[in-house]
Amino acid sequence: MTSQELPGVAVFGRPLKPVALGLTLTMAIVARANWLGLDRGTQPPLSYVLGVLAAIAAATLVTGWAGRMQRVAEAGLLLVVLTYATRAAFVTLSNPGDQAAYFSLATVIIAGGSYILETTDRGRGRRAG
Repeated sequence: MTSQELPGVAVFGRPLKPVALGLTLTMAIVARANWLGLDRGTQPPLSYVLGVLAAIAAATLVTGWAGRMQRVAEAGLLLVVLTYATRAAFVTLSNPGDQAAYFSLATVIIAGGSYILETTDRGRGRRAG
C-alpha cells in the first residue's frame, strides 16, 4: 500500500487512490469544458490544446491505475501538472487576475505533491498495487 491509497478500499480489485481519482475527474471536466468552449478562462484555439492535454492526462491516469503500471500513473500526474500549469499561463495572459489561474496553480501543487509522494513510495520499494 502507498501513502496515496485508502486502506482496505478497493474498486475492481484495485486500491482506491482518492487524489488520483479526483484529478482524473477534473481532467475529464477540463477536457469537456475546453472542447465545448465553456472554460471561462480560455478561448479557442488554446482551449483545444488544454482539452487534448486534459484528455491525455485522464487516460494516462486511468491506464496506469487499471493496468497496474505505477510509472504510467506517475506520468499521468505529471500531465495533470502540465495541463494546469498551461491553463494558469493561458488564463493569466488572457485575463490577468482571474481566479481561474489561482485554482489552476492550487491544482498544480496538489498533483505535484501527489507525484512526489508516489515516486517516494516507489523509491522505498512500495508498489501502487
